[in-house]
This record gives sequence, structure tokens and C-alpha cells, in this order.
Amino acid sequence: MRGRPGVHRVTMTTEPCSMMLTLARVPAVQRAGERSAALLGSGGRELSQQRRELARCVLLQPAEALAAAGAVLDAATRSECVGVMVVARTRLCQAALALGHVSEAVRHARPLAPLANGESCDDLYRGEVWLAAHQALAQADPQAAAQLLVKVMNWLHETCRHHVPEPFHDSFLQRNPVNRALLALAARAREAGAGAAAAPD
Repeated sequence: MRGRPGVHRVTMTTEPCSMMLTLARVPAVQRAGERSAALLGSGGRELSQQRRELARCVLLQPAEALAAAGAVLDAATRSECVGVMVVARTRLCQAALALGHVSEAVRHARPLAPLANGESCDDLYRGEVWLAAHQALAQADPQAAAQLLVKVMNWLHETCRHHVPEPFHDSFLQRNPVNRALLALAARAREAGAGAAAAPD
């Protein structure tokens, strides 16, 4: 596991976001971001700040991440930035689960589950959004979690088939930590279903 002790539960599937945070610390990238935000005006600066804060969440302790992502969600809701709201809810889901706050995690997971394939999730990988939602729903609403997993598996295999060159299929499915986790969940669900079907009445 990467990261400081006590943080791994929030960061286990956030490698792309951690990379973005690392890049944000490079002076040239920081200056470019500041110039872009200045060109976009106050709204652009606010959006840039929200994205930095959400990227920072993966390095925070769960309670700190919960507070930071909550503040971003409030601001993004007021400005109707749907993509940022999706990322904020994902971080809230992850942090709440790490703290054992299942009901709070589920509250944020429910709006994430129906996310459409083409709907914006800002700069966060869609698979990570759904993985966080599934992990929360599995603890309170197994039926909703199972329905979401079917949807996610369809999306994952369709994406692989139509958007990933064939030589990279295995890498996409097995080396991407989010996709690997989703496939493992699907495999466990199939095993559980087979076991239930084989059980005597």
C-alpha cells in the first residue's frame, strides 16, 4: 500500500488522482494552472481550487478528507458544477467508509450509481466512481449494489472492446487497480450466486 499509515483506505484506488496532485506541485504546472485560472476569471479560479482540494483529499486522513470534500460539494452544488459534484461525492463515499460511517457513505453513493456512461465525472476515472458507490451500497443495499455491478461490468467490457486496442486488453482489465477490483467483485458475486443455486432447499 502507498501513502502514510492510516490513509490507505482512502487512497487504495486513487493512483490517477495522486499523479494529478504530484503534477500540481511542479512549479511550471502550478504557474500554467494559475494563468489558466486567471484567464477564466473568478469562476475558473474557484473551479481550479475545488479540483486541487479534491486531489488533496487522497493524502488526507479520512476525517479531514470528509470535511474537505464536503466543503467542495457544497460549493459545487451552489455553482451547479456536476462533474465536480461527482468527484466530491466519490471522495466523501471513500472517506465515510474508511471511518465506518456507512449511512453517510450510502447517502453519497446513491446519486453516483445512476451516473450515465457519458455523464461528466470531471477528471476522475468513471470506474473509481462506481467502485466507491458499490462498496458503500454493498453494506446497506445488496440489491442496488448487485444492479450497479452488472451495469459497471457491461460498461467495462464495452469500453475495453471498443476503445482499447486488443494488445492492451489484459493491461486495461488486470493492471488498472480499479478495473482489477471491479472484476474481483464480479467474480465473488458469481461465486456467491453459484453457491446459493447449489445449496439444498
